[in-house]
Amino acid sequence: MKSMKPRLFDSSIVSTAQEAVDFIANILESSTEYSVIGKDLDGRILLWNEGARRMYGYEAEEVVGRLNSEVLHTPEDVATKLPTEMMRSATQTGKWEGVIGRIRKDGRRLTARVVITPRRDSSGKVIGFLLISKDISHELRFAEEIRKTKLFDNAIVGNAQEAVDFIANILESSTEYSIIGKDLEGKILLWNEGARRLYGYEPEEVVGRANSSILHIPEDVAADKPKQLIDAALRDGKWEGTIHRRRKNGEQFTARVVITPRRDSTGKAIGFLLISKDISDEIRLTEQLKATQFYTRSLIESNIDALMTTDPLGIITDVNQQMEALTGYTREELIGTAFKTFFTDPMRAEEGIRLVLREGKVTNYELTARSKDGRTTVVSYNASTFGIQPTSCRAYLPPRATSPSRKNSNNNCASRKLTTAASSKHPSMDSSPSILLGRFRM
Repeated sequence: MKSMKPRLFDSSIVSTAQEAVDFIANILESSTEYSVIGKDLDGRILLWNEGARRMYGYEAEEVVGRLNSEVLHTPEDVATKLPTEMMRSATQTGKWEGVIGRIRKDGRRLTARVVITPRRDSSGKVIGFLLISKDISHELRFAEEIRKTKLFDNAIVGNAQEAVDFIANILESSTEYSIIGKDLEGKILLWNEGARRLYGYEPEEVVGRANSSILHIPEDVAADKPKQLIDAALRDGKWEGTIHRRRKNGEQFTARVVITPRRDSTGKAIGFLLISKDISDEIRLTEQLKATQFYTRSLIESNIDALMTTDPLGIITDVNQQMEALTGYTREELIGTAFKTFFTDPMRAEEGIRLVLREGKVTNYELTARSKDGRTTVVSYNASTFGIQPTSCRAYLPPRATSPSRKNSNNNCASRKLTTAASSKHPSMDSSPSILLGRFRM
C-alpha cells in the first residue's frame, strides 16, 4: 500500500496543468539561494532555476535539455562514479543527502549540501531525479532582480497531478528554507517541511485554515506591515528584507524573507509566495564578533605597553598607539607589513618568531627596534603561545637601556614595552572569531 504524503498545500492552489506549471516557475524563481535541478535517468538536465544559475554560473538556455549533470561534479567524483552511486542510493532509500564538491562554469570549486530524491510516474516507476543544493562555502546574497527565463523542460510534468507531485517533491526536499504560499487574503495554501521546522506548525494546522498574519509579530500586524509588504511585492515584483517573525510557541526570531506575487495565465495576481530563513544565529554571531573586536581594541588601546599582533609569518595585523609612538609609523602604515622590518637585525627578529612557534615560548630574546626617524631602542623579546590555535603566540619586548649601567636595572628601563602576538587562523574556524590578544604583562 502506498504511504500517504503529508498535505503540504491546499488543492485550490492549482487547478489546471498550466496553472501548475506557472506555480512551479514561481517557486523556482523565488528560490534564489537554493539550486533546484531536475534530471532524467541518463543525467540530462530538464530543470534549472535561478538559484542554480547563481550557484553554478550557467544560464538556463545553456543547460536545459542540453547538458548532463556530470558537468557540475568534480573530475575526481566522476572518476569514482559518485554520481551513479548517489542516484542508486536515492532510488533504494528514497533520498540521498550529503556534502560534496561541485564545479562552477568558470571552473571554480564550491562545497555544497545536496539532497537528491527520485521522481516517479503515476505507477511508481523512477523517471528521474530532483537535486536541491546550497553553496555552504559562503552565503549568497540577493543582488539583482530575478530574471525571467526558461526554467525547466516541459517534459518534466505532463499533467496537473504530476505537477502537484513534483511540487510536493520540491517542498519536502527544502528543509532549511520555509516556503509558504498564500492567497490574496493571506490564507495559507502551501506549507513545506522547512516552514514546519521554522514556525512549529504542522501542515494540517495551517493549510487552508490559518492566515499568514499569525507568523507576524503583534506590533507589525498593528502597524499594517503585512499589507505594506505585499503591496511592495505587487508594485516591484518582489519584496525582500529582514523582519521579525513569531513561532507557534510565541517565540520571536529574525528572518530574511523574499515575497513574490503568484499570477494566473492572464498576469493577474492570485496570491503570494514567501521564502524565508531564520537568521537569528547569524545576527548573534555578528554581534559577538563586533563585541569581540571592540573588546580586543579596548585591550590594545588601554594597555600602557606598545603592542602589536602578527600572524605566524610575521605580518603585522594590529597595533596600538604606544606601538605607533615607538616606531614612528601610523597604524595604517604598520598593518600588513613585516614585523622584522622594524628591527636593526631583520633575520634575528624573524628567527625570534620562528622560535616561539617551534618551542612555544622565548624569554629575554634581545632585539633592537628602529623607529622611522632612525632612533633605536634595545628591547627584550618575551613570547609564548596562547589562544585557540597551537601556533598562536604573544610576546613582550620591554625596552632595555643601551648602556651597561642601565642594562640590569628594571627601575631605569625606558617606559615603553613592545608586546607582540602571533596567531594563525585555522580554515575550519572561518566563522568563529579568534582571540589574538590576551592580558599582557606591563
